[in-house]
Amino acid sequence: MSGEEPILSSNLAFMVQAMRPVARRLSKRLTTPAPRTVFEADMAGEAYMHVRTFGYALERISTAVNDLMEHVVGNAGSGEPEAQRWVGRLEAAADMAVGEYEWAESLSTAGDDMLVHDLLSWVCRHNLDELRDWLDQLIHTLDDPLGVIWRNGAPSDRPVELSVPLTFTEPPALERLRTVLAAREPHKSGIGLMGTLGLGVLGYWVVDCLSGDDE
Repeated sequence: MSGEEPILSSNLAFMVQAMRPVARRLSKRLTTPAPRTVFEADMAGEAYMHVRTFGYALERISTAVNDLMEHVVGNAGSGEPEAQRWVGRLEAAADMAVGEYEWAESLSTAGDDMLVHDLLSWVCRHNLDELRDWLDQLIHTLDDPLGVIWRNGAPSDRPVELSVPLTFTEPPALERLRTVLAAREPHKSGIGLMGTLGLGVLGYWVVDCLSGDDE
């Protein structure tokens, strides 16, 4: 080793560059209130549909992260085109999930349906906040890997691995939403929202391989 500071491998540098605008757009959409422009008379039925679609979007995000691991993080020879392509697929999956949240937020309801509306929004927002926080943490880690290594007490004089897990957890509002929907539409009470959302702890790891100049 020449003693020079470690730098990100080029594949990770391209990946973090592609992720910056994705993180900015996601954060902006989550902080921009959606006007309630559509009146929904059957909020319970709408909630069942949205939960299914949102769950599918989370599955797409999971697949996109795994693909990013395989084709960019785990492929030292990948370049900017590969980073743009696979990060783009992650963004498309995230767009689908955010779109479901924005659509739910845009619905106007009345009476008891207002509770269903709010619970549905809270369920979606919980996991989207987890995705946003993961993107921010990942970018922060790759922007300042030496600082992260130092704060974690790891040696900084040789290649190391840093892990940034993406974990989707069960939204606190999910159980209450399940209970409310079961009471409103008992014939649908057998539908497992937990299974539909595909939640639980889903651990995805992005490995930050630092490399030095061996010349």
